[in-house]
Amino acid sequence: MAIQTSAGTTLGIVAGVPATYDAAGFNNLTFATLGEITEIPAFGTVFNLITHSPLGERRVVKRKGSINDGTLTLNFAADASDAGQIAAKTASGVDTEVSIRITYPDTEIDYFTGLVMSFQMNAGGVDSIKSDSIVLELTNAPINVAA
Repeated sequence: MAIQTSAGTTLGIVAGVPATYDAAGFNNLTFATLGEITEIPAFGTVFNLITHSPLGERRVVKRKGSINDGTLTLNFAADASDAGQIAAKTASGVDTEVSIRITYPDTEIDYFTGLVMSFQMNAGGVDSIKSDSIVLELTNAPINVAA
């Protein structure tokens, strides 16, 4: 069985985009690991739904519309000395894209580019770890490199 746990998955970030949008282009970048991430939620390409309701029929006609490469919200324990967190915070203040690398325990990799749309801090409550979060808007479909 080829299933695996997510424990050990890492996410790297670097300002800018690769010279070519393929594995070789991304491999030439130097990523900083964004530490203390608690979960990487679902991400990837989503089609907008287009509908049409003809009067002569009772069925809604559905088609795929424009493509949205997705949004990724990451929460992590705040660490002011973490290079990846510093890179993410810096990227939230500019309009340029970043490159992202997600490396899974079996060495499978997902690469993509995006915009860091926000960097928010959360003090939480008395029994909380101070945390930060970012919202990434993907600007291209992820590239998967098999293990």
